[in-house]
Amino acid sequence: LNLSVKITTDEMCQNEALIDAWLVVFQNVVGLVDYDYAYMVSFKAIENTIDRKNPLPRRLKGDKLLMALALNFGEHCFEEHKDILRKIQNICGDTNFIIRLDGVQFLNQYLLRHKATLIGNPRLE
Repeated sequence: LNLSVKITTDEMCQNEALIDAWLVVFQNVVGLVDYDYAYMVSFKAIENTIDRKNPLPRRLKGDKLLMALALNFGEHCFEEHKDILRKIQNICGDTNFIIRLDGVQFLNQYLLRHKATLIGNPRLE
C-alpha cells in the first residue's frame, strides 16, 4: 500500500503504465487493510498531490487515490476524518471540469456501493 502511494504520487516518475498499474493495486488493496493504517500511510501524500498548484495529470492521480480510499471505507472514513469529506467536496466543486467529472463519477459509484448504509444515516438527514 505504501509503495503504491509513493509511486503514484512521485513527481519524478514518468512511466504512465507503471503509475496506472499501481493505482489499480491501491484501489484493490486499500479495502483489505485497517482503515487507520491506510489513512496514516496515504492521506498526507494524497493531500499534497491533489493541491491546486499541481498540474492536472498529477491532481487526477491524487483524486483517484482519495476516491479509492473513500469508496472502500465508506461512511467510516467520513465520520473518522472530516478532512476526507472536505477534500471530496472540493473535488466536486473544482474549477476544472475534468476534476469535477471525476468527482461526479465517484459519487455515482459511492452511492451505488453504499446505498444500504446511507439510508437512514443521521449525517444525511
